[in-house]
Amino acid sequence: MHAPPFIPNESTPASTSRSCPRVNVGMNERLVSLGTGGMLLLNSLVGPRRSRPLSFLVAAGMVYRGLTGHCSAYQMLGIDSAQREKDEDERLGQAEPD
Repeated sequence: MHAPPFIPNESTPASTSRSCPRVNVGMNERLVSLGTGGMLLLNSLVGPRRSRPLSFLVAAGMVYRGLTGHCSAYQMLGIDSAQREKDEDERLGQAEPD
């Protein structure tokens, strides 16, 4: 699956600066994160007054995860669903006859 042009992924040339964290979230998870983050962002704007700050913080994290493909929790736990997804694509690509 190819990433939409606005979402950087592992095939995007990475700069050597530390401002661009390593991609460790698969494309499907990134799209779900963007959708969920967008809904929570909307809730933070028009939802119940008491839940707005929490909704905004969670939405910001989800949108960040979706756009950058990096999850700090995954990094701490040593999880890399992007690599798993890439390995599965390669395995399926080799199994198909030309």
